[in-house]
Amino acid sequence: MRALSLMWRFKPEILHASTPSLLCGIGILSSKCLNVPLVLSYHTHLPVYAWNYANSPDWTRTMGPDFCEWLSWKVLRMAHSMADLTLVTSPQIAAELTAKGV
Repeated sequence: MRALSLMWRFKPEILHASTPSLLCGIGILSSKCLNVPLVLSYHTHLPVYAWNYANSPDWTRTMGPDFCEWLSWKVLRMAHSMADLTLVTSPQIAAELTAKGV
């Protein structure tokens, strides 16, 4: 709450956050509360990390092998749908995000 209070006094014209990160949610909330545009930068290809590192035998047995990747895309679509602009690191990532509904 202190951060939101400071931003309210500062009156930013735009907010920028990076996904995936914990501060992304705070950035989304702050941009809505302050009624300022939100720019999200996409730096880490979360679904690839989810597929490579989160698919342990326990997850695979209970949720299926694609669950973590599916959840990653859900979270990314939700976060970036609230942004006014999404910045990406390459045209290939932009094409994949667009194809996945981001």
